[in-house]
Amino acid sequence: MIEFPQYGKVGVYWFDMPEAFTLPDTFPVKSVVTKFATVPTFYNYLTWSVARWWHPRLLQTKAVIEFLSYVSHFMTDVSDRFSGIGVAIRSEVIGEKDGRSMRCVSTLTHPDTAVSAGIGTGTVVELLLSGEFRKPGVWAIEQALPTDLFDKAMQSRGIEINQQVSPMP
Repeated sequence: MIEFPQYGKVGVYWFDMPEAFTLPDTFPVKSVVTKFATVPTFYNYLTWSVARWWHPRLLQTKAVIEFLSYVSHFMTDVSDRFSGIGVAIRSEVIGEKDGRSMRCVSTLTHPDTAVSAGIGTGTVVELLLSGEFRKPGVWAIEQALPTDLFDKAMQSRGIEINQQVSPMP
């Protein structure tokens, strides 16, 4: 269980994401574990049961994917009225800084998932058009965008990333 502002304690589950590979390739970290959850938690159980009980071939069938997409969209249309459409993202890094074992927890919340995704995309487009950012090719965003430029862009858009750094016991 992880505590998220606005959502309370939420159960999270291991979920393979590209960041598990791109972050260690980009930053001096040994490994990354990615986890995922939804609110209401009912969706977590549904996702788990489909992944666990449905045959993998079914999940590679276009008709099944279309069906799941339709059902999921209908369900979120109903549940969004109660749970909202926000997003919460958290990272926890444990490592050494200045010879001491430290823990850094960063949390970002936004009341609208689509708007927050648009802010990320719009930020990259704005930086490209202004000439502040140039990185030819196809890259994961953490590999392309320097941290200082990311921080500056988030501040200019009013996105607050809460960060807590503390020594490990």
